[in-house]
Amino acid sequence: MWRGCIWGLFLLTGTAWPSNLLYNGGFQNNNLNGWTPFTTSNGSLGTTIPTVVPFTAGGTPSNVAEFEVGQTSFLPGDSEGGGIEQTLTLPTGQLTLSADVSFYNASTFANSYAGEAILLIDNVAVASYTAGMLNAGQLQTASLSYSFVGDGQPTTIGLEFVRPALSEEGETPYQEIYGIDLEDPPGVDQMPEPGTWLLAGLPLGLAAWRLRKRIVRR
Repeated sequence: MWRGCIWGLFLLTGTAWPSNLLYNGGFQNNNLNGWTPFTTSNGSLGTTIPTVVPFTAGGTPSNVAEFEVGQTSFLPGDSEGGGIEQTLTLPTGQLTLSADVSFYNASTFANSYAGEAILLIDNVAVASYTAGMLNAGQLQTASLSYSFVGDGQPTTIGLEFVRPALSEEGETPYQEIYGIDLEDPPGVDQMPEPGTWLLAGLPLGLAAWRLRKRIVRR
């Protein structure tokens, strides 16, 4: 009887539907499928990248999209680079767009131009983070987030990195995306459909009927 009750309560209270609306948002396919790389007018994504590489953070293996952005031709003060984007039809209602990024200096000298990460909706910046100077071997991480209301229309979601310096292999810091999530909203369990409530309640009803039957017999 109690097993039926516990199972029913689990279904009623523990049902959740993780709902990243973006395809391959965590690069779990080991590639950039679903994403379209782009560059700014004088920007570069780096040599032979962007690419998806394995990365271990806190002992948990994951994939990251890796860049090495900057200018193609040097222009003082001109922040250039590029990123990736994906177009989808949004659902209506409250949505949250978020991304985890990092900046890593693999060279043997400090670099003042680690880069800036910019979260984009229809090419409009909605959140950004600028990394400070990176010492040799230093990793800096950041999270970006933006909440808005979906309108049921086709929308382009993107994230770009820019730097006011040339993109030079082996000297430019790496910029990495751990994942881009579009959820409604993230971390909140969605309400089950009416049919799910019905199925979830069956064990509870059966358990109550059995208990009542035993009491009547006694």
